[in-house]
Amino acid sequence: MNSQNPGYKERTTVQKNTAQKRRAQGYILSFLCVIIGITALCFIIMAIVSNANEPQNNVGNTIIFHDANFEYDIMKDESYLELDRNVRFENSQNGITVEIIDGNLNDVPTDIRDSFTVINDFINYAIAGKHSELNSLFSDEYIDAEGETKMEFTMQQLYNIKVTYITDTTTESNGYTYSSQDFWLEYMIRKNNGTFRSDMASDCIKKEYVRITNRDGEYEIDVLAPFKTEIKQESGFDSTTIASIIGVSVLVVLAVTVCCVIINKKYGLQ
Repeated sequence: MNSQNPGYKERTTVQKNTAQKRRAQGYILSFLCVIIGITALCFIIMAIVSNANEPQNNVGNTIIFHDANFEYDIMKDESYLELDRNVRFENSQNGITVEIIDGNLNDVPTDIRDSFTVINDFINYAIAGKHSELNSLFSDEYIDAEGETKMEFTMQQLYNIKVTYITDTTTESNGYTYSSQDFWLEYMIRKNNGTFRSDMASDCIKKEYVRITNRDGEYEIDVLAPFKTEIKQESGFDSTTIASIIGVSVLVVLAVTVCCVIINKKYGLQ
């Protein structure tokens, strides 16, 4: 019988070894195919997310502003009125957050309320386009240091507004020491025209550091300095971004599946 033939046994052994090698090669190729697919998927998703997080209305380092219309009443703009225009106050010392509704400041701690009132007025004057009233909130020390206050600006479509209390501190001025409080101020501007903030694009956040100083019962803005990093509007992703990620994921999975099927057939994998 052929099974007793030494040559036959040798050929059978060689065939088995060859088949095992081909299967091993197939498994390795399938594994590499999966790894390449996962890696490609990760890079593509990262690229999509990175693009989604780019600040809007920016071309390179240039911000494209909307046209300024000093006659336009934003309070008649239904699209703006549908946005979240309430002010959220956060105390970084204890993590407590409250929402200011209809200007009710009773939920703001009493030891912070006077300083917060100045920032709240700043926000309201910006929305109303009242540059004279807004400029009155700055101290002489601020004007001496900065050389100017806000120029005339249109009504500002501020939304997603947040004020974060940082800490109490002191300010030296004219030989006197005054108590001060430091805050972060964050907001977005719909259809930013650059008359109020020329350092940020529409629908982005570029938070500002604010110091309010109490000089004999008069609370004033001593420091208003923009932070360097601009942040995209959404904390999550819009439907287009999600759809893109899902679509790309499906295509990559299908491509990997097809490759694995071809490899299985070619290398005789079960």
